[in-house]
Amino acid sequence: DGTGNLDRYKKKSFYWYKNVIRTNGEELWSN
Repeated sequence: DGTGNLDRYKKKSFYWYKNVIRTNGEELWSN
């Protein structure tokens, strides 16, 4: 099915994106 995988991925990138904002984009360059 894979629906759960997509859900986990979206949740992961949501928290990653929030972290990027919180660190003023530093996370973008360290990855």
